[in-house]
Amino acid sequence: GAEPVCVQDFPMLTTVLYPKISLSQDSVNFENVHPNAPKVMEITLINPTLVDATWQIVDEEHPKPKTPQRRRSSAASGTTRRAFATKAPDRAHPAFEIHPTSGVIAGRGIGQPQRQKVTIRFHPKHDLQYKRQYRVRVKKGLGTFFALKGSGSYNEVLESDLALSLS
Repeated sequence: GAEPVCVQDFPMLTTVLYPKISLSQDSVNFENVHPNAPKVMEITLINPTLVDATWQIVDEEHPKPKTPQRRRSSAASGTTRRAFATKAPDRAHPAFEIHPTSGVIAGRGIGQPQRQKVTIRFHPKHDLQYKRQYRVRVKKGLGTFFALKGSGSYNEVLESDLALSLS
C-alpha cells in the first residue's frame, strides 16, 4: 500500500528591507544675499532604515546634457549636421553649490539613525530671485526632494555684514 502523507503548515514572515533617506528640512530659504557675500547653509540627510543607503543629489530642473546626435546627410550639399543641446547660462556657474552630492549613509543597526551633513552655498550672480528643486535619489530605495530659494541683492548692508564676519 501507499504510505500516508503528512502535511504540516509552517507560518513564515518575510521582511523586505530597503533604504530610505529623509531630510532635516525640505526647503532652504537663503533670503537676500549680496553677490559679493555668498551665504552657506546646511541640511542633514538621515537614514532611518537598517540598511545602507547609497544616495545622489540631482538637479530636477536641469537634466543631464544630451550627447550630439547625427542628422541625415543633406543630399544637395553632402554635409552632415550635428545638433547639440544648449546649456543654460548658469550651468557653468550655478547659484547653488552643493557638497557632497553623493555618498553612502550606513544603516542604523540597533542604534540611532545615521546622518550626513550637506553644505549648500548660495552665490547669486545678479539681483534676481533664484529657485531650484533637487531630488535625493536612493539606489534601490526611497528618496525625497528639497527646494532651495534665495534672492540676489545689491543692498550694501549685506556686503558689510560679510566684512564684519571676516574681521
